[in-house]
Amino acid sequence: MRRLVEREAENSAISKEGGSKRLTGLYPKPLEGERIPISFLGAEKRRIGWSPEEGKSVSIDEETDVSSLKRVREINEVQIFNWLTGREGLIEL
Repeated sequence: MRRLVEREAENSAISKEGGSKRLTGLYPKPLEGERIPISFLGAEKRRIGWSPEEGKSVSIDEETDVSSLKRVREINEVQIFNWLTGREGLIEL
């Protein structure tokens, strides 16, 4: 029980002292219960697939050869504005 209380104290100290600095990185990961203020800018449905040749997910359009792709799927891509960093970003849902 003591370890759990110590961890909660450490987490709250991180949130209070360096939380905003920690959350302004490229891929911020908030602690449990911690929030990042964002604004919703737009959303769209897209089809993507994993390209082994390029080593990343690629967008599928009319000209894309789907037979060479793996894990073809439809995603919801949400465009947001992160108020801590002052930058726009994308979230795949």
